[in-house]
Amino acid sequence: MEGQKAKGINMIKKDSLPQPSNSKILPVAQWVDMKNHYPQPSPPDLGWDDLHHEKRTYDGQSLITWNIDGYSEAQMMNTFQEMMLAATAYNTKKSTYKTAQILILGFNGNLRSWWHNLLTEQDRQRILTVTRTVVKTENSSTPIQVEEPDMVNQLLYTMTKHFIGSTQIHLNLATKTLLGLKCHKMSRYKWYKDTFMARLYTLTTCGADIWKQKFVEGLPHYISKKFYQTMTTNSVNQQIDWANISPMKIFHLQFK
Repeated sequence: MEGQKAKGINMIKKDSLPQPSNSKILPVAQWVDMKNHYPQPSPPDLGWDDLHHEKRTYDGQSLITWNIDGYSEAQMMNTFQEMMLAATAYNTKKSTYKTAQILILGFNGNLRSWWHNLLTEQDRQRILTVTRTVVKTENSSTPIQVEEPDMVNQLLYTMTKHFIGSTQIHLNLATKTLLGLKCHKMSRYKWYKDTFMARLYTLTTCGADIWKQKFVEGLPHYISKKFYQTMTTNSVNQQIDWANISPMKIFHLQFK
């Protein structure tokens, strides 16, 4: 309804909480935003327990502050991706150099200390003057190589290398973690599914059929057994055609 604030699935009514028996204050209907808790701690590098999604809009004009203090690797990656979104908005009205400068002005906490204290003047100048070679064929049949400023990409790449490290290491870690991920109880299924998907989509091989099979094998035995029985019964040659099974169908346990 108009004028009413939309309530999320993680919000509870405040007057539904236990009230003191001797309270003389009339209960007021208020909605309190609650975190989406899992029955077990989230993986340390994902850090969902302390994750608060901020709803931001990037109009290309407002100065946005950036802070990654205490963030996990996944939270840092999300922040750096948001910085790229903000840079795209800035680029519609400003040059690439100005865009990089605006992003740097918004640095707070460790990011600000890293830029001003750790990096040398030569490091900062190298980031703010870097270019990339682009091949263009505009108004000409012959390709022409031109140099374009690439400060924003270099800035984000340098931050990623310093605060997160080699992305290949995290890809290898995600692969090993997926191979050992298990869901022993269906009460932990949401944790299992969210963790599996978060790990899987960081891999370039996330569309491979082997991951569908691995997800099913990680489920409790009676669930995976039901899946195999249902799928083999419905198949013509008693074989599971993993290529034609939608990943989301498996994630939502739609076995029929």
